[in-house]
Amino acid sequence: MSDRIKTKFFDGVEYIAWKDSNDGYYHQEGCKMFHSHHGETRPCSCSPRKETRPTNGIMYLSGGMEAAKENGVIWRKECSERLEQINFTPCDIAALDLEYTKVHGQVYMSKDTANYHQYKSNIRHQFIYSDLRLIRYDCDAVIGYYDQSFKDGAGSFAECQCAYDNEKPLFIVSDFQHVPGWLKALSTVVFYSFDNLYDYLERLPPGILKTDRYGNHGSMNEYLCSLCGDTFEKKKHHYVSKVSPLYCKNCVEIVMKTREQHADRYQFIVQYMEKNL
Repeated sequence: MSDRIKTKFFDGVEYIAWKDSNDGYYHQEGCKMFHSHHGETRPCSCSPRKETRPTNGIMYLSGGMEAAKENGVIWRKECSERLEQINFTPCDIAALDLEYTKVHGQVYMSKDTANYHQYKSNIRHQFIYSDLRLIRYDCDAVIGYYDQSFKDGAGSFAECQCAYDNEKPLFIVSDFQHVPGWLKALSTVVFYSFDNLYDYLERLPPGILKTDRYGNHGSMNEYLCSLCGDTFEKKKHHYVSKVSPLYCKNCVEIVMKTREQHADRYQFIVQYMEKNL
């Protein structure tokens, strides 16, 4: 027996699917899976996923590791537990590195900087390439913990820039009252305690941190403003194309003032270089 339902696989794509009562997996419509009650079992062609509780979004936990106590394991563990309580899925890179090490050995391969180019190659592939890809393709938003280890490193800054460049909501939790202007500008919202972050996330409409089929951070007719982090409702109809960047009405006025009442700095520099350099 099977039940036909509408569901979403891990890739976020919506399918009409059926749930097999024997294995507990979802399968796409038209799947050629044969089960034991049919006399044989064959591999499934649609990469089925076990039924899981729907998540409001996968949150990449960005923060110091190299300069942090215990590689930043403690705060990520505490944050992961709280996120799960409010139905978000944490991407805890420190915990995932521990799992990797159990199977494959030390992720660095070698930390001997005497062999400089091997060390550099390892860092490029195992960290820069992997972590930025996780943000681009596998996570819905980024939480950046701005503490001393963040300031003393480089990777967390790069991850925050990657989130901004790929239109992923970025939530900064700062240990310091002063947050650099560049980091503030990259962020969707800045918080000064984790409790304030969790309160904010809990108030968000379910699923709004994910992108809808048009590529917008929306849930039904509610959307997330990329400048202030507030949600707003679009009356009558939802957006049927990608709107980038996505702003609430108040922030539209702010952006208009920035762009229309001030000369463009980039254009000025380019023109100056063309004339004088």
